[in-house]
Amino acid sequence: MRMALPRFAAMRDRMALRSAKQQMAAYLVTARAAAIRRSATAVFAVQSSTISARVKLPDGTQSSLGGKVPLLSARGVTVAPSISAADSIIAYDSRGMANLQATRVYLLTRNSKKDSICVSRLGLIAQYCGQ
Repeated sequence: MRMALPRFAAMRDRMALRSAKQQMAAYLVTARAAAIRRSATAVFAVQSSTISARVKLPDGTQSSLGGKVPLLSARGVTVAPSISAADSIIAYDSRGMANLQATRVYLLTRNSKKDSICVSRLGLIAQYCGQ
């Protein structure tokens, strides 16, 4: 039984990381789709390992696209602690294009396990960035 405990811990870390990555990818896709569908600007944001998505409505108000998800408290996953405030937001225009100068890489970590999600200038998501 003692031999299996480290393996269970590593498996738990991988599963939590995978789940957080899928949820983050879903929020990115949701924000981009909302921008296209509503012909408006939609924003994906990461703040203190909490992700959120919202769309800016024509009357100037903003509508949440699923609420805030605290990845650190919910799954024990941190999102790129070195991301600056300017790099933590992606705005999609009505065509679904991201406001990026270059591909954005978000690094997700839990204990010793790491994974990443990349967002291209076109707003497309790659779940394998070679990280």
